[in-house]
Parts: sequence; C-alpha cells; structure tokens
Amino acid sequence: MNDPWVYIVVAGAVIIVIARLLPKPSRPSSDVVKEMEGAIEQFAADLEQDNEKLLLTISRMKDEHNSQLEQLSRRMGELEKQNEILGNQMERLKQEAVPVPSGSQTAGHAHSAAEAPAPPTLEAAAAQEEEAASAIDSGMMNIKARYAELFSLYEQGKSIEAIARKLGMNKGEVNLIVQLGKQEENSHERVRA
Repeated sequence: MNDPWVYIVVAGAVIIVIARLLPKPSRPSSDVVKEMEGAIEQFAADLEQDNEKLLLTISRMKDEHNSQLEQLSRRMGELEKQNEILGNQMERLKQEAVPVPSGSQTAGHAHSAAEAPAPPTLEAAAAQEEEAASAIDSGMMNIKARYAELFSLYEQGKSIEAIARKLGMNKGEVNLIVQLGKQEENSHERVRA
C-alpha cells in the first residue's frame, strides 16, 4: 500500500464520489427563470392589450352617451316648443271663447262702444267652444298618436322604467311625454267644463 498510484486512484474515486454528491449548478433552473420571465412579459403584454381595448370601449360608450344626450336635449327642446305653442293656442282659444263686455277694460286699454266687437251670439260662442275643443283634441291626438305604443303601455299599468326599457328610450323622456299627455288631457277637460 505504499504505492503512490493506489493513493492517487483512491483519491480520484473519493473526488468523483464527492462531486456526484454535491449539488450541481443546474442549467434547467436558468431555463425555468427564462420561461417565467417570458410568461410574465406575455401576461403584461396581454394586460396592456386588454387595457387598450377597455379604453376604446369606454371611449366609444362615452361618445354614444354624449350623442344620445344631445339627441334627447334636441327632442326635449322640440317638445317644450310644441308644449309652448299648444299652451299659446289654448290661451288664444280660451280668450276667443270668452265674450268681452263692450264697456270693460282689457289689458289697460279702454274700449269705446264703436271699437268694441259685437258680443258673440250663442251659436258663435258654441261654435268657438267646439273649435277649441277640437283643437285640443287634435293636439292630444297628435301626442297620443305620435307615441301610441308608449301610451298603450302606460294605460296597461306598465312602469316608466319598463316602458323606457321596452321602447329603448330614456326614463326622463318617457316621463316627460306622459306628463305632457296628462297636461293636455287636463287642459282638454277644463275647456270642456
């Protein structure tokens, strides 16, 4: 055993055994890290793409909302003008239907007997009243005819929300149309009374 080669061979075997027992710096762990980095980068890219899609959707929704709001504002303005015109017509028809005594003062102007119109006859007053009622009827029919389905649903007892949802309208718009219909109906009843 004094042979140096034996010691060298034994020492080499021990080194080989120790080398096998020690943990190896593995290359697969760096591959795992690279895969994880790749997955994280892909996730970040997907997330960014989803965010861009979401921003586009929100922008489109905002534009649609603004467009609908502008359209509803125009509709509301038209309805307000129509309501004002109908109110003026009703006032004019009421004033025409009420006979003005020849000696009375109206709006700060004194009427002389020569300027005062002749009091309407009973037949003329009845004709004027009938004309006023028919004008109001046509106004009511106008709004009810334009929104026949809306008033049909309302008369069936459907809620404003349900009507708006079914007709694809705004709740405020449906409520305004219903209120205008009620207002015209009340005006019609007052003229007939």
